[in-house]
Amino acid sequence: MAEIELGVMTKPCLNRRISEVETLRRETAAWAQQRNEAQIGVDWQFTNEKARVKPKHLYPQVKLK
Repeated sequence: MAEIELGVMTKPCLNRRISEVETLRRETAAWAQQRNEAQIGVDWQFTNEKARVKPKHLYPQVKLK
């Protein structure tokens, strides 16, 4: 979920160079407050059980000597 939120934050908040750390903190805090107040969630397209299954074709076996 953290990666999804960072991706969502990139366009409205991080789409330009921000020269001062305090400005970055203030803008990201305002963005986070708006997201939290709007109760934005994630629409997962899979179940917990399916998410825990490790797709074998994506993780090849490594033979150690």
